[in-house]
Amino acid sequence: MQAGPGTNERELTWLAVLFVLAGLGIRASGLSFVSFDMKDWLIGWYDQIATDGFRALREPFSNYTPPYLYLLALATTTASFLPKVAAIKLISIFFDLCNAFVVFRILKIKYAQGATALLGAAGFLLLPTIFLNSAFWGQADSVYTFFLLVCLYYLIMKQPLAAMIFLGIAFSFKALPIFLAPFLLLLAVRKHIPWWSFGIIPLVYALMMIPAWLTGRPFLDLMTIYLSQADEYNGLSMHAPTLYNFIPAEFYAPALWIGSVLTVLVIAFWVWVYTRKIKDFTPEVILLCALASAALVPFFLPKMHDRYFYLADVLSFLVAFYVPRLWYLAVGYQIVSGMAYSMFLLPSVLTIKRRAADTVLGSAGIVNTLVMGLLFWAQWREIRSINASARSKPT
Repeated sequence: MQAGPGTNERELTWLAVLFVLAGLGIRASGLSFVSFDMKDWLIGWYDQIATDGFRALREPFSNYTPPYLYLLALATTTASFLPKVAAIKLISIFFDLCNAFVVFRILKIKYAQGATALLGAAGFLLLPTIFLNSAFWGQADSVYTFFLLVCLYYLIMKQPLAAMIFLGIAFSFKALPIFLAPFLLLLAVRKHIPWWSFGIIPLVYALMMIPAWLTGRPFLDLMTIYLSQADEYNGLSMHAPTLYNFIPAEFYAPALWIGSVLTVLVIAFWVWVYTRKIKDFTPEVILLCALASAALVPFFLPKMHDRYFYLADVLSFLVAFYVPRLWYLAVGYQIVSGMAYSMFLLPSVLTIKRRAADTVLGSAGIVNTLVMGLLFWAQWREIRSINASARSKPT
């Protein structure tokens, strides 16, 4: 993916500018779209804060953690000149741009010269599931992902303590950074990060809760938000593109238990294999392992949601630049997540019969299974190749 030696760098820079402008234009076109989640949840939270001010956070009126509500409170200050839907979405769009910058910094490690890193960062803004998530759906996945990308940047740069701080911030926004748990366990076992540094995560989380605590919300309540959310939904798949869509609802209890145990066993086996196999944590290895971790957990774990492969969408894009022959993984995850998103964003899908909707999700689960298999194979092959290359270098 790197520009050839005869490529005009100025032309590539202007192409990147065109990508950025196109990405911004697409996002602007989605600002007025009102999704179901926007109508049923986010607008209500905005109104609650707009009415009661920051002290509204003393009550658990939202199923999101307070750090996102801090940003929502900031958005309400624009009420005099911005429509509330646009104000809410601009939070996520702002973090889209922040993520593009971190993508640039990560790509710059590999492509120090030329315009490849700039083109990659600009191209990131054109990924369909990225702009659909923020500008159309109004979801906040770009927010926690920003802090995870910074975490990965510092892991690549061998600065684990800074990485853990940003991981803690990410965790304060969403519980989904737990998808990187197998990857982080692998790093800890191989002493790439110190075990004690995991203590930074709850400390940072607690610090992020202080503003909400000062409004009067009990601190214990703030520290156990994710525990209270565990039983919020009772379905093996909440429109997630996994094989759990094929399991009838009457098998919920045994399937939940079996799926949870299976996930633990897969994680344990994956960590055991790559603890022994990986010789050096190069940037390519770090990104591949992070992608595998971010994909395998929501794939095997039951009770996952439609947007839970967002991090895999992002990381597969980065992997495609670090290991260009794995471009098909990035395409695969765009297809998988795009099919899941269509259940909520495309009128033609929203109005079809339930059986047809199940077909869309079932097909997404099958495609995801294929992509998951390709990812496991690609990780094994690439790490073996990296090891062989390292052995062949003179000492």
